[in-house]
Amino acid sequence: MKDLNNLDIVTIGLIADAKVWGEIIGRLSGWIHIKATDRWNNEYVNAYGISPTPTPTIYLIDKEHKIRHKIKNLEELKESIITG
Repeated sequence: MKDLNNLDIVTIGLIADAKVWGEIIGRLSGWIHIKATDRWNNEYVNAYGISPTPTPTIYLIDKEHKIRHKIKNLEELKESIITG
C-alpha cells in the first residue's frame, strides 16, 4: 500500500446549492473542500480542464500540480491508491 500520509484529497464543488454542498462535504471528513462559487468560470476548472461531463471528475495530481491519472470511478481510485 502506498504511504497515504503524503496524500491530500481535494474536492472542488460546482454545486450552486450551499445546503447540498454542506451535506456532501459533511460526509467527506479529512478532505480539503473548495467551493467554486463561480462554477464553470473558475481557476481550478480552467487549470485542470474540468468539463461539464458527469461528475465527480477524479484526478490524481502530483506535488507539481500535474495530472498523473484521470480516474473513472471510486473503485479505480482505490486501486490506484493501493497499488500505485
